Amino acid sequence: MGGYLVGVYKLDFNSAAYLTSTFQYLEPIDVISGLVKTGVFGFIISIISAIAAIIQVKGLRELEELLPRQ
Repeated sequence: MGGYLVGVYKLDFNSAAYLTSTFQYLEPIDVISGLVKTGVFGFIISIISAIAAIIQVKGLRELEELLPRQ
């Protein structure tokens, strides 16, 4: 999408030629690998975020125990 916008509107490529060329050289494995990578990276980021949140909550609980109550 970004390549199309830059190519057609900034570099004055022919829209039909750009799309024809893109679909001529694009293979299904390119799309599949892009979707799989997106899912894997999203999963990794969500796991790391969940672990960081658990560590943060644990740290807050320990901090509450250390602070004197009034």
